[in-house]
Amino acid sequence: MRFLFFSSVFTLALCLLCLPSPVPAAGDDAGKTLQEVQAALDKNDYDQAVRLLKPLADKRQPEALYVMGRLILDGKGVKKNATRAAEFFRLAAEGGDLSAMNSWATALASGEGVPRNYREAARWFRKAAEQGHATAQYNLGYLYAHGRGVPKDEAAAMDWLTRASNQGLATAQYSLGWLYLNSKGENQSDTKAAHWFEQAAQQDDPKAQNNLAYMYAEGRGVAQDPARAVQWYQRAADQGYAEAQYNLGFMYEQGRGVAQDYTRAVDWYRKAAEQNEPAAQYSLGLMYDQGTGVPRNLGEANRWYHLAAKNGDLKAPVGAYELAIACYFHSIPFYAVLSADDIDLSAADGSAFGQAEGDPHSVTAGLPCGDAEGWTPAYDVVPAFLITGMITDRNISCAPYEETLEDTVKNAPRKMIVDFGS
Repeated sequence: MRFLFFSSVFTLALCLLCLPSPVPAAGDDAGKTLQEVQAALDKNDYDQAVRLLKPLADKRQPEALYVMGRLILDGKGVKKNATRAAEFFRLAAEGGDLSAMNSWATALASGEGVPRNYREAARWFRKAAEQGHATAQYNLGYLYAHGRGVPKDEAAAMDWLTRASNQGLATAQYSLGWLYLNSKGENQSDTKAAHWFEQAAQQDDPKAQNNLAYMYAEGRGVAQDPARAVQWYQRAADQGYAEAQYNLGFMYEQGRGVAQDYTRAVDWYRKAAEQNEPAAQYSLGLMYDQGTGVPRNLGEANRWYHLAAKNGDLKAPVGAYELAIACYFHSIPFYAVLSADDIDLSAADGSAFGQAEGDPHSVTAGLPCGDAEGWTPAYDVVPAFLITGMITDRNISCAPYEETLEDTVKNAPRKMIVDFGS
């Protein structure tokens, strides 16, 4: 299956731009002013919020310092300045504001506005996390998962992520599910992964919705249900999440959990491809290549294949498909070569050699290129990244193909369709 299951584990998170609720008792006057600040923020009146905050910030009032830092970091109502924002976070954190502790630690961990210091970041995350701050708990879990500022410790990561998840933090729920699914040890649990993905998915987290859909599609941790998979892919895709758009396209192409519909498959592949999702770009190219759900157009196929290879997630040697197409259009006989480890030898044997010479849509091969040897089945079911070499009547081209492509088609009578400069 051509699925993209998972993004990177997770990333550091800031708190949302808002005051704690209820406003902490900071003196009647300060508390009233902070309520007015929140009202201004709710109206996106950042200039008014800054005017109200400045007197309190000058008096080192922690909540005011924190919110002023967020406004400075985001450039709302005041000039954007990461260094100045970090200083406000530090002062507020030292004054005991939990959100500021998380934001100051995030600045230290990311190196935004201050020199990066994971150990100090972990210390401040812990101070806020131990006092129940959900985002700080999530961020401390992140550091344990990656071994940054603290020893790498999956159990500790799960502990802090569980605390944040139990407070309803969707980002933590998604990340906890990811760890349960991908753990290599005793913590691995498809059932727990599906549970936490669902918790986050119900809060409209698109990554969680995409991964929960995968669990239903494959029957991991839940009963296999392709129709429910489609529903969750749809919810994530409707939010513009590229991986889910690609996966939804795949379900329509295969007719899994939904009536087969090549046109809708193309539509969803295109949405993801336009967001530079390489698997979608490859699949869209294949649809144009084969004329499935869209009129056949080798130029468009070539363009999308090239973008997929260029983006790199398919680990495709740039130019594999381009070389085949170029040879085809220039009437240069060629064969594609794959490693014997990458092909099903039952699909082709020696008797198949040469049957489809010169046709990029049905290529057989049997000549060595470097360490490669073996036979290819039909080219149209062979992803470009599996192609080890191309053999033509002019030369043998091994990856990287961009270094030999122009030589292969040199002095060809027709205009090249490959843009070497892209």
